[in-house]
Amino acid sequence: MPDLASRNYITYCVTFLASDSCFLRQNLAELLNTTMDYGMSSSIISEGHGKKRRVRVWITGRVQRVFFRAYTRDAARSAGVNGWVRNMPDGRVEAIFEGNDEEVESIITWCHAGSPMSRVDRVEVREEVYSGEFDNFTISY
Repeated sequence: MPDLASRNYITYCVTFLASDSCFLRQNLAELLNTTMDYGMSSSIISEGHGKKRRVRVWITGRVQRVFFRAYTRDAARSAGVNGWVRNMPDGRVEAIFEGNDEEVESIITWCHAGSPMSRVDRVEVREEVYSGEFDNFTISY
C-alpha cells in the first residue's frame, strides 16, 4: 500500500473517489480525517476561504528593540493569521504564521516592510506542514 503521508497517494485517492460521486460523498470526510491523522499538510485541502498554509519566517535587520514583535502581532491579527513571533539570541526575529494562503502571503509581504522604526534586510521563509494548532497570534518570550 502507498505511504499515507504521500501527496501522490492522497491525489490518487481523491481522483479515484471523484470517479464515483456517491462513494465520494459518503467517504471523503473519512479520507480527509485520515490524512490529518498522518500529518499531511492541509494546504492541499481547500476549506471555503482558500488553502491553508503554515510558514516559519526569519527576519534579519534592525528588528529588535523597535517594537517589531508588537507590530507583527497586530498585523497578523488584522490579517486573520494565527501563530507566534519571538526575538532570537542572534538578533533576528522568528515567526510562525498559519492561516489561509492569501492572508499568510499578506503577512509575509508585511514582514518585508516591518514596523516604522525597523530596517528589514532579509526575510527567509520556509513552508511547513499546516497544523491548525493556534487559536490566535501571540508574542512568545
